[in-house]
Amino acid sequence: MSGYDNEYDDDFDQNDGPKALREALKAEKAARKEAEKKLAELSQRDRQRTVADVLKSQGVKPALARFVLADLEEVDEKSVSKWVEENADLFGIELGNAPDPAPANGVSDQEAAEAARQASLQGGGAVASVEEQLANAIQNAKSAEELTAVLAQAQAR
Repeated sequence: MSGYDNEYDDDFDQNDGPKALREALKAEKAARKEAEKKLAELSQRDRQRTVADVLKSQGVKPALARFVLADLEEVDEKSVSKWVEENADLFGIELGNAPDPAPANGVSDQEAAEAARQASLQGGGAVASVEEQLANAIQNAKSAEELTAVLAQAQAR
């Protein structure tokens, strides 16, 4: 303690001084750099996921995502849709003609109906019952309108 009666004198007796501050600053810079790296990585993943989801919903090949990501700074559903519209002719994309997604079992309703018809004509194989056909049609309905049509058709039988 110094010759003065000051209760704060002990605070000034530290010899670490600037060295401790430099080390703390260095540690904080390293932590910040790591956080920025992680943020950039997560941001890139989010951009890729957004582009892939929008392209998939529009029935566009997912391989085009790399071109979209290279061209757009701000990625959201609206900007990706706009990019697809502007570049549709360059990549041979037909807008509004998204392909129907494949059914879960890999067989479309028309194929299943044709197979059942052929089986009944040949007399071999089991023909799906009305209940099975109805269950398949309900499972393969892609929208509320299709489901309503299937149920109305079932009531008409």
